[in-house]
Amino acid sequence: MCLNAFISNAQMNGLNNTLKDHKLYGKVKSVSHHSIKNDENPEESNRTLKEYFDEKGRLIQQEIYDNGNFNYSLKYQYGANDSITNFQHFDKANHKTSETVFFFNSKNLREKEINYSNDTIEDQFQYKYNDKNQQIEVAYFIYNNTLGNKSGKSYNSKGLLFKKTDFDNKNKIVAESTNKYNLQKQLIETHTVNFEEIDTKTLYTYDAKGNENSSLLLDKNKQMIYRLDFTYDSHGNLIKSVQKMKVATRLLDITESLVYTLDDKNNWTKSIRTSKNKKGTTKRVIEYY
Repeated sequence: MCLNAFISNAQMNGLNNTLKDHKLYGKVKSVSHHSIKNDENPEESNRTLKEYFDEKGRLIQQEIYDNGNFNYSLKYQYGANDSITNFQHFDKANHKTSETVFFFNSKNLREKEINYSNDTIEDQFQYKYNDKNQQIEVAYFIYNNTLGNKSGKSYNSKGLLFKKTDFDNKNKIVAESTNKYNLQKQLIETHTVNFEEIDTKTLYTYDAKGNENSSLLLDKNKQMIYRLDFTYDSHGNLIKSVQKMKVATRLLDITESLVYTLDDKNNWTKSIRTSKNKKGTTKRVIEYY
């Protein structure tokens, strides 16, 4: 199991930083993820990710180790309103190599984020909202404050994202996606076109607990490009995934199964992932306040 996957893009811009986001229960202080082989001891793992949470349940630091040696760290800081204000990356010598600074308006809506590399502005994102506090535009600017691209968003009567339109730096439409929802306000279809070769639909279904249990990508002729199916346990942990994908004239079928060991807070402390001819184990050491 690749531990880099734990550090998602959402975490990288500071929007996925709570215990709930990480599906952790109780007052968790830290979690160490150990990727191991043949059920070895955690101290002998190939890669370790250690995450620290404050008493409010907010992610404040991540440390990455390779073969027991410290590699780099990520640090998060928050303002008085619990919005993230700063995200920093430090190398193995504890030198800051990059930083993202977040700016919020009086309604606690994110207006801007600026990315720095070695204290030099690299690029930035700017956000606009309507009078319903719905995000209606995201604009990306490169280092010299030149527009790189932008996206516009519109919403249906229930406040759900209906359409997203992507523009290039000359304000030309390059892609568009529209969404459909069921009565439970769950996304069930996304239609994406780029006015050239791409014209696809992605269909989604959910289990009784609201977990997404399938996604199906179709081309413009309604032929399958790929399909993903998921099964979860009673705690929301993924226990089976099936991926089917068309590769030329072949249908590729990949099935993975996961088995967990839980602690008394129902947090998993061991995960065994099995697929054809492969087996991977991840152990988690969890510390509580």
